[in-house]
Amino acid sequence: MNSFPASYKSELVKAGSRLFFNPALSESGELSCASCHVPSKYYQDGYEQALSIKRVLHRNTPSILNVNYYRSYFWDGRSDTLEEQVEGPLLSINELHSNEQLIRNVIESDEALKFLLTVCKCKDLSLVSIAIAEYMRDIATKESVYDVYVRGDYELSEEERKGKDLFFGKGGCTECHPPPSFTDNNFHRIGLYKRKIIIETIADPETPNRYVLGYDYGRGNIVGGANNLLAFRTPSLINSALTPPYMHDGSFTTMNQVIDFYDRGGDDSASGLEAKNFTRDEKMSLKKFLDLLVDVRYSKEVQNGN
Repeated sequence: MNSFPASYKSELVKAGSRLFFNPALSESGELSCASCHVPSKYYQDGYEQALSIKRVLHRNTPSILNVNYYRSYFWDGRSDTLEEQVEGPLLSINELHSNEQLIRNVIESDEALKFLLTVCKCKDLSLVSIAIAEYMRDIATKESVYDVYVRGDYELSEEERKGKDLFFGKGGCTECHPPPSFTDNNFHRIGLYKRKIIIETIADPETPNRYVLGYDYGRGNIVGGANNLLAFRTPSLINSALTPPYMHDGSFTTMNQVIDFYDRGGDDSASGLEAKNFTRDEKMSLKKFLDLLVDVRYSKEVQNGN
């Protein structure tokens, strides 16, 4: 991956912002990165599964806030760098479906991008992926309410304190969601039932609307071994109170449903999860603690039930 001098970071972020919102990068001229990662929805889309012009995709759109916490990208970890991740939907036939000419046209219409290309001495696609990745890193969470508490400038309520104790104790949540990033960056089979989904669309103009049904095996689609089957990357819990629906398939619409799921030890016994047997009050306290993991910029929205 080509690199820029640190002095060009602010220019890259600005260029990445323009590219992120620019539908001219897409084949249809209608989609941009922001179509699925909507700023007003905390950089996700709020749908169970991502939508494109061609079809409903088979995974939930995660928020891109805090992508700097991850060591791999996509739910199955198939990209090792954020720049590589950017290229995935940009070139995918089911998403933006961009191409060399569209990318060239966008760069040629932007003087700042043309200048950055001369500095980078890289290919057009590399410049676009680098710039968008820098923008995505720049919009990360600045500080959560929990961070303010850790610093000593916020006093937990009794219910929040009980939730914290459950999270770090009985709930065992830190096994997969350790602070400060609240993700272990690993892949786990957590006990969701596998659902048959559309995994491929047949590209045949004479027989449109033909599909291949199958199962999403997550990390198992990328890496061999039984332990990887139905395993998906652990998302960060930071801002999770704001970004339903949850899980790789968007199968839970509320955080209460997620807590209930882990409380009963998942739905597929093959995962080996143990039931937590929380009381009703403990579940409420745990939810209160998860609310603390929201960026302070958005904390009032959590308090208002958004």
